[in-house]
Amino acid sequence: MSNGVHFRVGNRAEMGVLFFLGKDWKRVKKEGQVRIPSGCAIAAVIDRDGERMSGKTIANAMKPMHNRSNGLGGGFAGYGIYPDFREFYALHLFFDSRDTRKTCEAFLKEYFEIAHAEVIPTRKIPAITDEPIIWRYFVSPLRSMLRNLQLDEEAFVVRDVMKINTETDGAYVFSSGKNMGTFKAVGFPEDVAVFYRLEEYQGYSWTAHGRYPTNTPGWWGGAHPFTLLIARWSTTVRYHLTMPTAASSRCSATNAPCKPILRSSPISWTISCGCRG
Repeated sequence: MSNGVHFRVGNRAEMGVLFFLGKDWKRVKKEGQVRIPSGCAIAAVIDRDGERMSGKTIANAMKPMHNRSNGLGGGFAGYGIYPDFREFYALHLFFDSRDTRKTCEAFLKEYFEIAHAEVIPTRKIPAITDEPIIWRYFVSPLRSMLRNLQLDEEAFVVRDVMKINTETDGAYVFSSGKNMGTFKAVGFPEDVAVFYRLEEYQGYSWTAHGRYPTNTPGWWGGAHPFTLLIARWSTTVRYHLTMPTAASSRCSATNAPCKPILRSSPISWTISCGCRG
């Protein structure tokens, strides 16, 4: 079509619509000739046969997209990384202090069987600073609590994760799925991978995200991806799904408390907030 109006809806990184009027389209710069710095960096990989691969694979995939982040948030989610604890919910937590950790652990012991607890191994690097205390807990809901509250496992875990995130100052659950884990921080994704020693993990699928916030603060819990519960379905391999926009009990943009909206569906539980995050 040589006459009339032509338009193309850009992707998220392009942030807009280009309009072409007849022959004037030649005056518009082509994709790649102009840099629009408001796009995020994303990558994902999955082995359809269920074979596990090192986290170094997804870390390397993020390196060419360095300029799509600005160092205010990077994160990864690995699936199939905890085969020894595959039937337990892997809770990853940030703590502001040791006292907060003890308070949170007392809460967990009241409602869960804790199969194993440990500090998440990290590596000190200049690019990642002001890190919180980072632990993981492999837990299973106490059957007595499920009976008393008349909840299924997933609803129970959602309830208690949200309770920690809204009522325990200085504690934040940033991952709570089975046989998977999220690793995130304030920093560039490739530095976050080094910090969390992702090359030491093996998973059959990985996702990654680098933030480019331009009008909001970066904080450890606000880095993507967000995960709450990860549902499972079967083909030849059990896959998991991360809802990439599921927000926590604090707005990802402002770190301010917000009213969570709980949605359930056949594939997952998701949490979103009413504010613009």
